[in-house]
Amino acid sequence: MGAVSLGLTATFAIGVIQPSVVHAAASIQNVSFKAPVHTSYVHATGGGAWNDGSTTYVKGELQGTDYRCDEWASFLVLIEVPTNPDITADLKARVSVDFTLDSTGQSGVALVPDTTATHLTVNHPLATGTSIAGTHNLGGTPLDNGFEPKAEPGASISRVGGGDDPVITYYKGTFPGTAASLYESGAKARLEFTVLNLNHLLGEATKTVVRMDTQIKCNPGASPTGNLQASLVSVVADGTAGGTRPETITGGAQTVNFRGVGRLGGLDVQSVEPATFELKKSVADGDVPCPATYSGVKQLNYSSNTRVVTYCYYITNNSSVSALSVELKDDKNPAGATTALTLTGLTGGNLAAGATATARMVVTLTEFQVLTNVATATGTIDGTAETSTDSATVTLQRALASRLEITKVQTSTGPVKLGDTITYSVVATNTGEGPLDDVTVTDPNAVLSGCTPRNPVPQLMVNESIRCTASHVVTAADEAEGQVVNTAYVIAKNGGVSIEQVASSAVVTPIEKAGAVAAQKKTPKDPATGRAGDRGPGALPSTGYDTSGLLLSVWALVFGSLAIIWSGRRRRI
Repeated sequence: MGAVSLGLTATFAIGVIQPSVVHAAASIQNVSFKAPVHTSYVHATGGGAWNDGSTTYVKGELQGTDYRCDEWASFLVLIEVPTNPDITADLKARVSVDFTLDSTGQSGVALVPDTTATHLTVNHPLATGTSIAGTHNLGGTPLDNGFEPKAEPGASISRVGGGDDPVITYYKGTFPGTAASLYESGAKARLEFTVLNLNHLLGEATKTVVRMDTQIKCNPGASPTGNLQASLVSVVADGTAGGTRPETITGGAQTVNFRGVGRLGGLDVQSVEPATFELKKSVADGDVPCPATYSGVKQLNYSSNTRVVTYCYYITNNSSVSALSVELKDDKNPAGATTALTLTGLTGGNLAAGATATARMVVTLTEFQVLTNVATATGTIDGTAETSTDSATVTLQRALASRLEITKVQTSTGPVKLGDTITYSVVATNTGEGPLDDVTVTDPNAVLSGCTPRNPVPQLMVNESIRCTASHVVTAADEAEGQVVNTAYVIAKNGGVSIEQVASSAVVTPIEKAGAVAAQKKTPKDPATGRAGDRGPGALPSTGYDTSGLLLSVWALVFGSLAIIWSGRRRRI
């Protein structure tokens, strides 16, 4: 397989394989699986060693930030043989270790074991009292390569051929499973080898450390996330008293996690990996339950004289072991900064691997301020003290007076009749003390157009205006009504809260009826009575009554009288 240049950060947790019930003639007392601390060897070649127990140079997990693609990460297995005078024959053990060939999140990283003597060896090269030279030296502190005594011929890896030689099997499923390849989900590499001469001091206690170097292979162009793992599957000893049966020392696979592969150096694309022990804090409006998962809301702003908010806390243990004695404190906790908040999700004060604990705090703000609360979570993981902090901010400022004004005037002239278009000018202005949001002008009985700057406006500053043109086409209903009444409105929000809608003064436009105008041209109305009739020039002033019938009666009386007089004269003659 070709080398891949990717950058990775990882953490592995290695546990101790506890022996099963061992009889008095037990050949192996204890087996432990760890990773040498990354600063104890040069990653370009592999290495690292156990120590005598006085200083922790071995770890239960590794971190991707400490490594790069194509570098070597080492793992150690310690095999302890007890004092047993009955052991008189050579003792050997077949060791099986699994390494994952793909990351648990997005694909792209593998731990690839090697069977060469350089990378799979009993740790003799480093004797007690020597230190590692170079940039990865732990301050010159003596290291023990595999414990004293080291009288030759000591333990070694079998390479003489046959079934005891090292072998690597790529597989999926239950071993030996089906064939697998690099960067394949669920794929593993099973490394099997035999350690010879574990009891090179016959009958006396010995400790043998075997170092396994694995190369960090990265798929070009991948953006891996998650973890890798190395697991000690079993140690099978052969050569117990009497040599009649193999003895299996196993308590289940013991695992070292290689965490945060997305932070490996040399990756083409850096992925975001979670911290091993992480606190996240959010804030919500009002006295409300916290959501089940982190909301991501870090800041709230209010224009108000008082406000109630709820702070939500989420502590996650991303390691493979429990976080012990977990506590949470907030510097603005009303009970005092030294008082721990109550956490939900702990067991006996501890947070299980992969679990999240939560807490909630309700605060009432009554001062105009910018309040930033800082919370701190603490715990212990694999003997290391862990601390994580996070904050959330609430801004409370005096509520500014909100005012809006709107005017509407007719810009077209009359007279106005059916089908004519009436035009208007509409101006809405922010006359308050602060900016207004989502300012919107409406005109139910007209069509708005040409609004400047636009309508609605996301934010309108003090003394700024929205200017619009409006138009209305006169309908038959308007004609029947004899007028058009038109009103414009404006509404806005202040700090997310809607303010009361404001209306302009009503604009009233008279509408002329076409039939009434024609009738007026044919029969003018008496201006005093409003009744039809063309009295012509020189007409007598109106008394408020119709005198045409009276005049006819007078004329008839006159003519009648004259006729009687004329008739009398003729008889006398």
